[in-house]
This record gives sequence, C-alpha cells and structure tokens, in this order.
Amino acid sequence: MAGRSYDVIDVTGIRVPVRWGNGTDGVIQSAQAVSIIPGNELATLFGRESLVSADEDILNQRKWEKLMADNAPFRIVTADGLASAPIDHFDALLLSQATSEWKKVAFIVGRALGLSHYPYLQVGDMALHERLISLVQKGSLIADGNPSEMRDCQVRLPS
Repeated sequence: MAGRSYDVIDVTGIRVPVRWGNGTDGVIQSAQAVSIIPGNELATLFGRESLVSADEDILNQRKWEKLMADNAPFRIVTADGLASAPIDHFDALLLSQATSEWKKVAFIVGRALGLSHYPYLQVGDMALHERLISLVQKGSLIADGNPSEMRDCQVRLPS
C-alpha cells in the first residue's frame, strides 16, 4: 500500500448465511474464498474492519516481496498464509483422477477442482485444464481427441 493506511476484515471461520438461486437457504464457509460470498452478505461484514498496524504492514510487505522474488506461477493458501508453488503443483491431483479407462477432460478437471477446494479454493478450472493439456503433451495422459475441447475429448493413463 506504499505507506498508506488500510483496514482489513478477517473472514477466517465466519459462516455466512445465503439464499441460493433456487430459493433454498444455505451457509458459506467464507474461509474458502471471499469471492464466493454474495455482495449483500459481504455488506454485513462492514463494521468488522480493523486498521493494519505499521509493524503488520511491514511484515505483509516482506511476505509479498518474497512471493514476488519466488516468481512462481501459482500462489497457494497454506496454514501459514500464501506460498509459492511450481507450475506442476496440481499435476499429481489431475493424474490421480485419471484411470486406464477413458474419461472426459471435463470430468477429470471437475473432480480435481472439487478436491482442491478444501480448506481454501486454490485453483480455477482454466488453470487445471491447461495443466491437463500439458500432461497430454508430456505423455503422462493419452488423449482421444483435442484436449483443448474439454467436453468432447477423453483422456486416460498410458497402458
């Protein structure tokens, strides 16, 4: 923030009640990602903000500088905060969803996406899809069709 003061709202562990599009009520465990909390529910968090101290700001700046110096393609959330991760970080997760049987790329990506969300949303479907395409190019997966076509192509582990 370049020396400017700022506030934060810690949403860790806050459960936010929501009404889903189909009219049913539910609860979002907001620690997964603030981005999935509907705007009207986010507004209920106003008044919970706290000013970041100068010492905490310096600590945050150092953490960010380290992440930038790592120059890694992924940032993942760990118990200790953000960490850098290599480009192949999610490859094992994708491969664990594949078998010797043909499965649609969308199925593999969707399963990996679902498994990568707890306790925090870590990655999106597009990044997983690109990694799956890379696994096909490396020969770690065999494709029947163009792996860029998520709904039409199928993949399996090599024999």
